[in-house]
Amino acid sequence: MISKEVLENWENQHWRRIFHHLKSEGIALTRKNIPKIIKATSFQVMSRKYKGKKFEGLAYCLWYDESPSRPCHPEIKDLNCLTCACPNYQTDRNGGGCKINSKKGLMYKNQVWDCSGCNFGHSPEYATRFLQDNLDSLKKLSETL
Repeated sequence: MISKEVLENWENQHWRRIFHHLKSEGIALTRKNIPKIIKATSFQVMSRKYKGKKFEGLAYCLWYDESPSRPCHPEIKDLNCLTCACPNYQTDRNGGGCKINSKKGLMYKNQVWDCSGCNFGHSPEYATRFLQDNLDSLKKLSETL
């Protein structure tokens, strides 16, 4: 079973990548900038910019390198990478899990909760709502990571 520490580290690295990307684009975490943030964190933009690039010694995203023309969730029109570390993913327990009990996820090899079959949180509309509801906490997180 993958430890909660490993999952929490992965989640924190995701947010560091997002904050690094936004800073490199000159986009501050403000309500006014939400449309810019959504556009900048689209799979289309991110995969073009970071294909073959590393962040903290790891691939920016394996999907950018292995399959930039076919994203991790190909069924989602305008896939957005902002919530790759899904807010409904339970990183605070060994093996992970789903806070909303999505039927589209499963325990992979009794090691880790795999939600790659779920498309709940990756649309531009969901990412926009997520930002509207969590902008202040994301600003605080960006200052601590």
